[in-house]
Amino acid sequence: ATATATATATAAPPRHPAGLRLNVVDSPGHAQFGGEVAAALRASDGALLVVDVVEGPRSQTEAVLRQAIAARVRPVLVVNKTDRLQAELGLSPKEAARARIIPLIARINALLAEESARAAWLCPPVSLADGSVVVASGYMRWAFSARTLAAAAGRRAAREAVKASIKVAAHETAVAAAKAGDCETAGPVPELDPAVKAAAAVQPSAAARAAEGDVLDAFRRSPAKALERFGLSHVWRLADAAEGCCSGDAAAAATVTRALRRSAPLASAAAASPAAAGAAGAGPSPAAASGAPAALLAAPVPKPPAAGTGRKDAVREVLGALMPVADCLLDACAAAVPSPLEAQPERVGCLFGDGDGSGWREDDPSAMAAAACAATGPLVAYITKLIDASSSSDRASGAGLLAVARIFSGTVRPGDTVWCCDDARAADAASPSAWRSGSVRSVLRLSGGAGLKLVPLTDGAQAGDVVAISGIAACVDVRGTLVGHAPAALAPGSSAAADAAAGPPMLRPLRPLQLPIEPLSAVGVRALTPSGSAALSSSQSRRLRAAVASLVRTDPLARARWLGAAASSAPGAATLELRGAGELHLQVCLSRLETRSGLTLLASPPAVPHRESVAAAPLTASGATELTGALPLVGLDASRVALGRASNGHVRLWIAAESLGADDVAALEDESQDPLPCEPQPAVAEAVKARLGWRRDAAARVWAAGPLADPAAATTSRPTCLLIDSSSGVAHLPAIRDSVVRAFFEATASGPVAGQPMRGVVWRILDAAVHAETVHRSAAQVVPAAGRALRGAALLASPCLLEPTALLTVTVPADSAQHVYDFVAARAGTVEDVADDAASSRVTALLPVVQIAALDDLAEATSGRARVSLAPGGWRELPGDPCLAPSHGESDAAAAALAAGTASAGWDRVVRFAPPPPGRTAADAVPALRAQAGMSDAAPLPAAQVADAVGALRS
Repeated sequence: ATATATATATAAPPRHPAGLRLNVVDSPGHAQFGGEVAAALRASDGALLVVDVVEGPRSQTEAVLRQAIAARVRPVLVVNKTDRLQAELGLSPKEAARARIIPLIARINALLAEESARAAWLCPPVSLADGSVVVASGYMRWAFSARTLAAAAGRRAAREAVKASIKVAAHETAVAAAKAGDCETAGPVPELDPAVKAAAAVQPSAAARAAEGDVLDAFRRSPAKALERFGLSHVWRLADAAEGCCSGDAAAAATVTRALRRSAPLASAAAASPAAAGAAGAGPSPAAASGAPAALLAAPVPKPPAAGTGRKDAVREVLGALMPVADCLLDACAAAVPSPLEAQPERVGCLFGDGDGSGWREDDPSAMAAAACAATGPLVAYITKLIDASSSSDRASGAGLLAVARIFSGTVRPGDTVWCCDDARAADAASPSAWRSGSVRSVLRLSGGAGLKLVPLTDGAQAGDVVAISGIAACVDVRGTLVGHAPAALAPGSSAAADAAAGPPMLRPLRPLQLPIEPLSAVGVRALTPSGSAALSSSQSRRLRAAVASLVRTDPLARARWLGAAASSAPGAATLELRGAGELHLQVCLSRLETRSGLTLLASPPAVPHRESVAAAPLTASGATELTGALPLVGLDASRVALGRASNGHVRLWIAAESLGADDVAALEDESQDPLPCEPQPAVAEAVKARLGWRRDAAARVWAAGPLADPAAATTSRPTCLLIDSSSGVAHLPAIRDSVVRAFFEATASGPVAGQPMRGVVWRILDAAVHAETVHRSAAQVVPAAGRALRGAALLASPCLLEPTALLTVTVPADSAQHVYDFVAARAGTVEDVADDAASSRVTALLPVVQIAALDDLAEATSGRARVSLAPGGWRELPGDPCLAPSHGESDAAAAALAAGTASAGWDRVVRFAPPPPGRTAADAVPALRAQAGMSDAAPLPAAQVADAVGALRS
């Protein structure tokens, strides 16, 4: 806000189309806020990609760029921190241009080409010549592009033309006076320089256009030379001159004054026209003719920095006046960011089709409306997020939630009736029950700055706008598609009640927004009153619950669950399990909860959930040969088959488990594709055939995929587990399929070892015995039996635990690289790549997410010289047997909380490993451990009881 105000006060903005309106959406680029980035890209047609010119694009920068290309959003490159090339590295303009900036642009273009090919969309490269590259220093508040440099050259040329006109007019006046004998000086009038006469013969506007063209042509011919000549040389020279002003150097002050004067815009031409200066009907006099150009030069010129000004303040003052960053970014967006009319036809494929832009129909009315981007069409908008703009007194009632929406088609006005299909209900959009109706209370434009400002739009908003809508928050949970009838489809003068009676229009929702990260960190939260008591009053409990409900709805990656007695509405000690994308994200969530509730919150150390899987090889090649026949099967390892028998003895199931395979799991977790449907069976079979390349008859045997997404339990994993019917000739098996699938969903949501979601496991029903009478095969009998068989099969298939990892990229001076290697090795990480140059090393490593909190130790070891970036790194199998003792993953604080009984539910579920007892397998150890501890099959394995149980087994 300060930079914008300063720029507006010191320089005229560059030229841009009349009536241009820019909707600017700011989102954090940190890996833990990937949901905010995804939502911002859905609402945008262009993106400002800010890259540090010294460090280059980091891994998270590249990840965000990939997201932008997948969303078909055109980037504008902002090369930031360019002042460091002069102030810290001491590079000359030529070195800075050729060794730093031009290679950086080439690297970004290489990434664009690679990702464009993957997304099947031709994204134009960024270029200095077309204004899609901005060279800037945000800290020093200056920026330039080829277009702004051309505009500055045009202003200087126009001023020179006006000054030449003044000289010619003065010369003509002196010659006329000499001929009339009125000249007071002796001797003839000296001849005027022919160059001055030639410059005066050109109109200022023509001179400006010619100078602008020369600069742009230079950038097209040789970007490096033009960048050095027209941009960096001036910046380096003026930065040195501004620093000289601080010490009172008169020559430096003269240089700055000259540069400020030459770059100042001309005054209004209307005020200095010869017709206005001369007498009416008599024509302009010589004095008037010379005074008119002089008036054009009368625009105010900023003064140079005063002596004693700090160096950084002086550079900001001078370069911020000559090259204001706000105006340069505005001009770059006007030149390089497409309008909605141009962008939406390109983006409609990824908005309504698959992640690669395919899978949408050209006759789809929703896609056609978005491609047309017409204000008169049906309303098609996407709600990217909800924001809480209510006062403290309103939050308890849930009022004040605003839906931030990008309008792709139509117009939304106050009083309109609209329908919303939440992303979670998008698969059932054909059913009218998937759409919720609401009435628009008001349409607001959001304005940032010191605080959130809301500007009512009485005439509504049209296609291409990003606005906030009040009154419809009850229609959407977090994100969703908003639709409404076109004005022509309604009878003239129809009321809101009539609109609602007409029902939702026959439109398809947009493709649900896919988040690139999961909420993998959890903390236990308790609230304290201002007096320090943990017992909350009824009003305090309501405020806290309202704040939690608001947080879950307004933050796409926040998950919350009340535990124990606090899950009831009775006041008291409230215990909350809060999940987020990482420690930083959790800190932001806790801060928001404290602000909204007015309470002090105590949080436990972060804990990280894991995934369970199996390591056993497939019983057959995936999908190639189906298992047929009853047990015993020829060539099948019977020790891997689990039997589940109903309590009445009339239903028996033989099930085996196997690993799906890394390649197939990666295909199912591909973020560019929609998640695999969990049911119904035909949809699952068709998706497996298309995604994994299985034969149709093999895919038709897939009953279901899991686990089901459960936001309340933070189970947001993509389905990667399959339930396959590999039996043959079993009577009445289809009659119990629904019950077996239900047990499958329960088993995949909570694994047998640690209660964590399952990943990459295939269960095969090898054989079954099902009673003919319905009463003997009810769900009450089948579900527990199938659940025991599924969990037992997983325990017999070499179970393993998977921990989440982060891709850590560390750039350090070469002499500090060993500190990075020691840090990674001490925290169970693995070094993936090392890139060394003359001065620095760039180390890429996989680090367990649970160890991210220790990055402060790395900063201390490298004396703060390590520059770190994080990106999701996927899942990694933990070594050892997952059924025994914990190792490095459990902190002392967590163990103490567990022993004291104060840990939240679920913290004691991840039990990490020691070697198994002699002569015992995991399948033998798990039931024995539970039996020794007196625990049920579904209970977790507390770390405090493991040692005694292991000792009993060994004895």
